[in-house]
Amino acid sequence: SMGEAQQKKGNLTEALISLRKSIHLNHQSARAHFAKSRVHIDLYEQKNAREEFEVAIELDPKDLKRCTAVAHAFLEKEYAEEASSAFKLALDLDPHDVVLNNKMGIALRKSGKADKAIEQYKKALSIKPGDPTPLFNMSKAYISNQEPLKAKKMLLEILKKIPDFKEAQDLLSGF
Repeated sequence: SMGEAQQKKGNLTEALISLRKSIHLNHQSARAHFAKSRVHIDLYEQKNAREEFEVAIELDPKDLKRCTAVAHAFLEKEYAEEASSAFKLALDLDPHDVVLNNKMGIALRKSGKADKAIEQYKKALSIKPGDPTPLFNMSKAYISNQEPLKAKKMLLEILKKIPDFKEAQDLLSGF
């Protein structure tokens, strides 16, 4: 749509105007509501973004692609609560996606829920055992949870497999 094209160009005000027109013409356009939610996120309008997202999901609860895109956008702006809600909806549609499980873990950790984050990373690892990304993120959750020994063990495990994993090296050097 015109609104999405404007958003990609970074013309957020024009994007909002265009998306408002689209929605005025077709209230049932989940796509326009998803797009409007993303523009509100880009404008750091958290409440409006959340409300638009809720409308979009109500109109099309099975749009995994757009739901995931909004979840990532929320996470990028550190709106961790909204991100975890959106990732939960995405995981309801595709529970075996390693990336979604990992990102949900990140959102939970950033919401101050390290225990739940660790459970989420374990789900990701049950789907793809030994995947270094959820392992690395789980080590960060263990640090948040005041469990440095578990974190250190995990980082060493990662570096055994991938010796040049820079972020893991950096985190380990903090011990």
